[in-house]
Amino acid sequence: MTTRDDQPLPLPVTDETNTRVRMHQHDHVSNKRPRISAGEEDDEIHNRQQDVQLPDQQQQPQQEQQQQQQHAFCLVEDVFSIVMSLLAPREMLCLSRCSKSLMNMVTHENVVRNTIMMGGHPRKSLRALMDLLHDKKVFFPSAMRLLRVACGQHCEITDCTKTVHTIRSHYGVFCCFNCAQKENVTTVIAMGSDTWSGNQKLRDAVNHPRTAQYPYQRKISMWRSPLKMASGERCGPLVTMDEIQDLLAKNKTVDDHILGLACEYDKDLLDSLIKMDQTATGRAAANEGKEKKEREKRVRLFRRQKADKLERVLVKIKMILDPRWKDFALNKFYYSNDGWSRFRQFPGKFVCSSIVKPLALFQLGLAIPFAHPRFEDAHHYNPKFESPLVRNIDSLDKLLHAPSRHGVQKRITRMADAIDKVFEKIFDKGFHDFSFLSSDKQSMPFEAYLQAAMREKFTVDEWLVSLDQHDVDKVDESGSLVALACKLSGERERLWKPPACFAAAVVPYINISADDKRDTDDEFAKAIWTLKTYEDDWGSFTYSCRKTFEYTVDAFKTLRPMIVEYLKHPDTINFLTEQNGRNDSWLRVKREEVNKVWLDRELLLHFLSSDVDFDTLREEQATGAENRWLGGHW
Repeated sequence: MTTRDDQPLPLPVTDETNTRVRMHQHDHVSNKRPRISAGEEDDEIHNRQQDVQLPDQQQQPQQEQQQQQQHAFCLVEDVFSIVMSLLAPREMLCLSRCSKSLMNMVTHENVVRNTIMMGGHPRKSLRALMDLLHDKKVFFPSAMRLLRVACGQHCEITDCTKTVHTIRSHYGVFCCFNCAQKENVTTVIAMGSDTWSGNQKLRDAVNHPRTAQYPYQRKISMWRSPLKMASGERCGPLVTMDEIQDLLAKNKTVDDHILGLACEYDKDLLDSLIKMDQTATGRAAANEGKEKKEREKRVRLFRRQKADKLERVLVKIKMILDPRWKDFALNKFYYSNDGWSRFRQFPGKFVCSSIVKPLALFQLGLAIPFAHPRFEDAHHYNPKFESPLVRNIDSLDKLLHAPSRHGVQKRITRMADAIDKVFEKIFDKGFHDFSFLSSDKQSMPFEAYLQAAMREKFTVDEWLVSLDQHDVDKVDESGSLVALACKLSGERERLWKPPACFAAAVVPYINISADDKRDTDDEFAKAIWTLKTYEDDWGSFTYSCRKTFEYTVDAFKTLRPMIVEYLKHPDTINFLTEQNGRNDSWLRVKREEVNKVWLDRELLLHFLSSDVDFDTLREEQATGAENRWLGGHW
């Protein structure tokens, strides 16, 4: 029988050291134990194996923890890679500068795609660099160099901080204009110089397919010396002028130089970049077209709403205007930015142009006549008042630009008062309908017939809309008649002589029959009006106009029958119809020469001075027509 102390101790589950001690004790007393059965022995061996495997089981949580950390890092890397692919070039550059791991996440594909989609100067720079890469004329850039090209804004030359928006398309480097002219930056070779014409190897090196150069005005510009970034990466042209000179001195070629650089292009990467460039360009063009249409649609809707608000405000102003000018004072039109089209109403998508010949709307299935249709965008048109007097009112000009802001009731009342103040002065002096001129045809025929001629030529609305502030000031300063003369003649200063435009009163006063009336009568009256000289001091402007009117009427009655008789003379008709073996232009030249009797000052004075010899006059005109014909002035 064995005692309690002689029984084997159970194997405790402890750390590795205690386990080994217990196992040694167990082996030491195992020879004192009684023999056990085979089944019990197997159980004991199994327990020992479990005790031996315990250290590996304790290391397993540490390995799992390391794997979880690696998995979390990969997850973060994937997230930042996705974020990088969605950022604009400038934001991508800022994020990549935070750490080296983020800098390594910048890829060529992301830079090319996002830059092309962004547009502007980055796209222009990248497209220029892609052209150079396609021809293999510059060093293949790293992803960070490509990103810096897309975001570059300053000159890369040392000690220069000028702003440069895009790279030099011939060199692939950011360089301002002043630095590009420096001798230590670029070298210019004249094609007509002995250096160029007498050195075949130099020409072959410069004209090599992989040499970056800029030909202009029989000159060639090349980059002077190799360029390195702060990180040590080569950039810019593969071959520079200094390197060409070294090659020529060593009797080597450009191909030998390129092989020595060990800058072979990654063909697969370059092809993928070119393909991505083309794909991104197509997508960018489609997106820009879509955005342009949406922007035009928004602007068109905004302008339409603005035009509707303006109409509502103008209706409120018309309701409190004076009835005498409320119908035309606020007339407006919409003009295009190019200044060629004008419309009474705000044009929509389909508008009609007033600058082409009219057509019939039945060609398009419509029922009313119109001007030739043109499809234009309404956002190109802006409102403007027809009357310069109304446009001169500052509050109304602001109303056109911001009807919602300036269309409040208090300001509407002020605008109406300003319009009434402007037009009331014109109506009070009778300048609107020429009522300041006398209507008595017996005692004052000049004023009466001038008033009739002006009323026949202008309506009240058209006349008032044509007036500006200078005309109103002239009425106050010099009187209505002087203001009318300045307006019709286009003279901005005071007139001391009656203008020829007042000759419009002559033809209505003479009252020529409809059968005898000619198209040249008005111009003939103006020509006679200008014959009047002013040797005497006639006094007032009105008196001078009356005397000139009387003189013109008398001369008109005297000269017109004589000229008509000369034109109807058989010899004159025969002269006008003789072709003399020449073409129809000869007849036109003679007709123009004969018609000078209506307008030529010397001929008119000749008719007034004495009896006119028709044969002599006809010979002079025949000579003048012959000289014009032979001189080619026809």
